[in-house]
Amino acid sequence: MEFYDLSATKMNGRKVSMEEYRGKVVLRSHLS
Repeated sequence: MEFYDLSATKMNGRKVSMEEYRGKVVLRSHLS
């Protein structure tokens, strides 16, 4: 299971909005 620094704005080398970022974290945590 991967953990992300919630203060980061970059994911996979590109900037993402915090809403999109949190959405991905939630999705990944549910899928793990």
